[in-house]
Amino acid sequence: MSELSITSDGCTTRESRDHAVWEEQGLLTITGGKLTTFLLMALDTLKAIRAEQADIQEVSTHTPVLDAANGNEPGLQFVRETTRRRLLGRYDAHTTSLVARAQIGELESIPGTEMLWAELRWASHTEGAIHLDDLLLRRVRLALVLLREGKRTYPGYA
Repeated sequence: MSELSITSDGCTTRESRDHAVWEEQGLLTITGGKLTTFLLMALDTLKAIRAEQADIQEVSTHTPVLDAANGNEPGLQFVRETTRRRLLGRYDAHTTSLVARAQIGELESIPGTEMLWAELRWASHTEGAIHLDDLLLRRVRLALVLLREGKRTYPGYA
């Protein structure tokens, strides 16, 4: 692995994308790389894990990563494919439970976002949100996504 350095002009395109994966006394470590090489870094990490645990499925750049639910589970047929994949990426195996708990209209997107109303219900019931600011800022991050849109979207509540 080559040495990483930050350029004086702040340009990251010339920084090294090299990474290294190693195991030491049962601890697997990965270092280096860049966001643009995360897939290769993940694949190398999984290869290192497979060297120790052969029962782990072999993966490649063509292996789907968000297929925990195939869309046939109750409720998932009512959400768009992009929404289903986003939910799977965020909630993984809990996605079907989130969708199953949704009430009428809660599988609709919150205006101006990709989030569903059902995600607010899920976070308030399962993620320990106690206060509204905790729910909107830290659990679903809706307040950060909409940023001052609440007044325009819901003028009666402002």
